[in-house]
Amino acid sequence: MARKRQKKESKIQHCWSSIGVWGSQAPRCERLAEVVHCRNCEVFSRAGRSVFERRPPKQYLAQWRKTLARPQRQKEKGRLGVMVFRLADEWYALPASRLQEVATLRAVHRIPHNSSRVITGIVNIGGEVQLCYSLARLLGVDEQDTVPEQASPRMLVIELNDERYVFPVHEVSGLEHCVESALAPAPTTVAGERREFLQGMFRSGDRQVALLDPDSLQRGIERYSA
Repeated sequence: MARKRQKKESKIQHCWSSIGVWGSQAPRCERLAEVVHCRNCEVFSRAGRSVFERRPPKQYLAQWRKTLARPQRQKEKGRLGVMVFRLADEWYALPASRLQEVATLRAVHRIPHNSSRVITGIVNIGGEVQLCYSLARLLGVDEQDTVPEQASPRMLVIELNDERYVFPVHEVSGLEHCVESALAPAPTTVAGERREFLQGMFRSGDRQVALLDPDSLQRGIERYSA
C-alpha cells in the first residue's frame, strides 16, 4: 500500500512538468483555467513544502555536526592577493586589485623625439592607444640577464589612481597571496633609488619576490616620464 501511495504522490507532484505550464501533454490540467499558473496551485505548493519536510539522508546530520565541531582557523591579517611576474631573472609582484588585464605581447610603436627614460612608445590595448612604459628601466633591471626559453612575454595593464599604465614583462606566474605583516625588508644590496619602489620581500616556492609599492611606483613613472 505504501509503495502504491508513493507512486501516486510522485505522479501528482510532477503534474506541472507533464500537463501543467512546463509540460506539453494533452489534455491540459483542468485547474489551469482557475489558477492560471502552476505556482498558484496547492498541489505545486504542497510538493515544494515536502522537499523541506523530507528526512535527511543517512549520516547527513552526523557529517554536519562533525564539520561544525571543527575549530575555525583564524584568517591571517593583512593577507594580500598579488600578481607575480618576471623581469629578466628577477621576480616582482603588484597588488591584484591594481591589475586590469594581462595581454599578449603587442607591437610597440616608437614616438618621434621621445627622450623619456621609461616611455618606450605607444601600444594598442583593446582598441585604445596607450603609452607603453619600461618597468625594467625604472627598476634598474638588466634586460640582458638570462630569461628561460619557456617564458612567455606578456603585457600588464594596471591602474594607479585612475591612470592606466602598460608595460611588458618576460613572464607572468599568476595570482598568489602574501601576508603584509610578514614581508621582509629589501636586501641592503638594492640601490637606494630602486629601494623606494619596494614594499618588501616574500617567498613564493623557491623564489624571492619583491612586492612593489603602487603609490611609489606611480610617482617614479611620472617623474621619469618627462
